[in-house]
Amino acid sequence: MLCTKNHCFIIGRIYNKVGEQCEKYFSSLFVPQADSGGMEGFMAKKGWVKDKGKWYYYDTNGSMKKGWVKDKEKWYYLLDNGEMVANRWLQDPKSFKWYFFRSNGEMLVSDWAKDSVGKWYYLRSNGEMAVSQMRKGRDGNNYYLGSDGAMATRGEIKWDGNWYYVKRSGVCGIIKNIVTKRNLLDLGWREKLLTDNMLLKLNAALSEYGIASKNSLRHFLAQCCVESGCGEILLEKHSSKFPSPQEYFRNRDFKEYNNVPGSPAMEGDGAKYRGAGYIQITWKDAYYKFAKYVGDDEILNRGCEYVAANYAWESAGWFWSVFKKLNSLIENEPDITVDRVTKIVNGGYTALEKRIEVYNRSCDVI
Repeated sequence: MLCTKNHCFIIGRIYNKVGEQCEKYFSSLFVPQADSGGMEGFMAKKGWVKDKGKWYYYDTNGSMKKGWVKDKEKWYYLLDNGEMVANRWLQDPKSFKWYFFRSNGEMLVSDWAKDSVGKWYYLRSNGEMAVSQMRKGRDGNNYYLGSDGAMATRGEIKWDGNWYYVKRSGVCGIIKNIVTKRNLLDLGWREKLLTDNMLLKLNAALSEYGIASKNSLRHFLAQCCVESGCGEILLEKHSSKFPSPQEYFRNRDFKEYNNVPGSPAMEGDGAKYRGAGYIQITWKDAYYKFAKYVGDDEILNRGCEYVAANYAWESAGWFWSVFKKLNSLIENEPDITVDRVTKIVNGGYTALEKRIEVYNRSCDVI
């Protein structure tokens, strides 16, 4: 660079005293300053500079920065080409930790972020994505973040020595030991069916759906015992009034309860949406509502076998407390009869004597 009284020569280009460009050229290292004259009219880039919609950061020497940059107590990340990361996730190439950056480029801290497929993540006070830990939300509820950082939305998890059920919303609640193996053995269940996982899911359903008072629990267990044959039958069998299962379930295909929004009753619905689980939820209408409640479309897509394999106890808890509202009904009417509960559950009075017998036995057990 060579400066005379009236001109400055920059990389072979000439600028006059008032900053008029004698030849059309801009150095990547200098930018014009509108209110200055002479060489003072041009200075090295410094701080944030926007170029073609992208932001870059230059240090006091005019060098373009890369990697982490702290500015006014906020952290930013610049790619190898200097471009500021914005509105996206980034894995640090050195620490392999994940971070999220707002649309203005600021690193997100102590807050939640949602990805493109709807999963939630938590960014700690240092910006790192939290993994394999329980976090308390602003609402005071507990939420669990898995090994991939995603917030759990269903199932059961173990944390700090306690088991938790997880709702669709991500809220976690402690699983209480409400029913024991001994209780079910006394009600006639075979020991080989009473695995640790089966008992965990039973108590998870009871805890999540609030089936804990003695009277509601006695009625619930009595109905589940008879509906599932003490856990032996998780898929409905056909009635002896029909010569074959095919004819029995085909008779239901086009019934009113197999019509749901976006999916009218069709051939095969009777068998696909037959009773499943410990309380034998039945009809496409019930499957549709249960699928919406837990947020799993496969319940409607795959039907009874999927429910029996994945939601045997939870479907029973949902049916009892949410769909039929029996939990609140029994709380409000403590003297409700087994006959009335059976009518609500079964739609009739199938095996009523057996249900009364098991209910009476459960009064001694629970």
